[in-house]
Amino acid sequence: MTYPRFRRRPDAPAATLGDRLLVLDVARARFVGLNAVGARLWALLETPLSADDLVANLLAEFDVDAATCRIETAAVLRDLVARGLVEVDPDPCA
Repeated sequence: MTYPRFRRRPDAPAATLGDRLLVLDVARARFVGLNAVGARLWALLETPLSADDLVANLLAEFDVDAATCRIETAAVLRDLVARGLVEVDPDPCA
């Protein structure tokens, strides 16, 4: 397993609206909309995973090339971490 591992904040409210997932960014009082791939990434982050693990899961489920998946997964993770919706798992031994 590679590190760091990421997880979604358990207190970040989220709701499905049509084919999108809306996550409330409480600090900014705004919703963050995620498409189907982003919604799946969010679901995967219920348990701590590394970026490599996320990419592997997404590659198995979506028709996308590996390079694009890595780039886009990293971008979404950076954005969600910057918003405080995803955090680095503090327990690397779990």
